[in-house]
Amino acid sequence: MFWERRDLPGHDAARLHLSGAGPELTGTAVFLEELPTVLHYAIRCDGGWRTTEAAVRGWRGEDSVHLRLRR
Repeated sequence: MFWERRDLPGHDAARLHLSGAGPELTGTAVFLEELPTVLHYAIRCDGGWRTTEAAVRGWRGEDSVHLRLRR
C-alpha cells in the first residue's frame, strides 16, 4: 500500500503480511509537520486480529523516536 498525505507534505508505504501467527503491518511514514520526520512501524496481531505489539522508531528533526508497546 502507498498513499500520500493531502493536508501536509508526506507519504506512507506499508505492507500487510498474513501468517499462521497472525497478521503483521509494517511500514514507513515520511512527512513534514513542523520538522522533517521519518517513522518506521510494525504492528503485530494475534489470530483474532487483536494487537499484541506495536513498535515505532525513527527520527523527528534532531530527535530520535523509539516506542514499543506490548499487550
